[in-house]
Amino acid sequence: MDAFFRLKRHQRELLALQQRCLTVLVSQRHTNKEIILTCVRWYVAYPLSSRQLEEMLQERGVAVDHSTIHRWVLQYSPQLKAAFHRR
Repeated sequence: MDAFFRLKRHQRELLALQQRCLTVLVSQRHTNKEIILTCVRWYVAYPLSSRQLEEMLQERGVAVDHSTIHRWVLQYSPQLKAAFHRR
């Protein structure tokens, strides 16, 4: 909890907004919502392919197919973008 308060104000607000948005969007998914958010964020923020993300997650013990990651990006990135621009 202390690490949360060490973040800058805008970082805390962004993190809270991401978690609220994803709770609503991913409520009926089988995969953990933090994994989905991380994949979508990495895909959008960095020049990574879905296959590279698949390998990164496998190294961390998470078995997700690259086509699933691509579907998450297509489904959630427009909704997250709209949520961020509402601020």
